[in-house]
Amino acid sequence: MKYIEPQYIGFTKEQEQEHKQMLATQEAEYEANKAIEEQTTIQQKHQVFISEMIAHGNRRLAYQAAYPSSSNAAARTSACRLLAMPHIAYSIQKGLLQLRQLSIQSLREQYNGRLTGIEEKRAILAQIIRGELVTEKESTNKKGESLIIKMKNDIKERIRAIMLDNKMEEEWNQAIVSPDNGVRYSE
Repeated sequence: MKYIEPQYIGFTKEQEQEHKQMLATQEAEYEANKAIEEQTTIQQKHQVFISEMIAHGNRRLAYQAAYPSSSNAAARTSACRLLAMPHIAYSIQKGLLQLRQLSIQSLREQYNGRLTGIEEKRAILAQIIRGELVTEKESTNKKGESLIIKMKNDIKERIRAIMLDNKMEEEWNQAIVSPDNGVRYSE
């Protein structure tokens, strides 16, 4: 279909220019709104992909949740393309970190001081290593009397405590140097 220039019969040159300018402005607004709408749709689909990745980590399924008509092969390659976008990878990592923090907070609230922290565990191990921790054992003698026997830890227990403390320190240092952000992508 051929575009026909409108006839400006009865218009002054000034009115004709104003009308053309108004049409150009309306067309520009239409194009801008169309671009924003397309960008919003893309962003919404990306957000679906991000949410699904946080929920289960399967990139193909996450992509197909955002773009239901895509095939398995297309979803795999397109998901890789999305994961290569810094803002999407960052959003997934941020979401996983928030989820992990919420889980930890929930567990802390649930156990409310019933679990020992790493500092407390290492303090106990340090007492065992230095031989400061005394174990009390209840026993009965030949007369049937109850006796409490205090025993210091033997060398095997001290060595085991040293090994456990070294392992805890290694894991702690590794977590500080390169924290596991929980990002693992499957298929």
